[in-house]
Amino acid sequence: MAAGVGISISVPQIYKTLKTKKASDLSIAMWLLLTVTQILWFSYAVMRGDFILAINNAVVFVQDILMLYLIYRYRNN
Repeated sequence: MAAGVGISISVPQIYKTLKTKKASDLSIAMWLLLTVTQILWFSYAVMRGDFILAINNAVVFVQDILMLYLIYRYRNN
């Protein structure tokens, strides 16, 4: 459970990006890697039948997709 909370640390970065409307200092490659990792973790959780792990990874995946969108939108501001 602690790992699930710990991995959700992207929320402050999302908030800051929304507030400042700047994403030029963020690495799109890193966020893409995080997104792919979340897909793999989600798949693993589904294969194991671990509902809690699957939900956690689905939530973090949505956060990663949102962050990628924000990077795309505010990249050149």
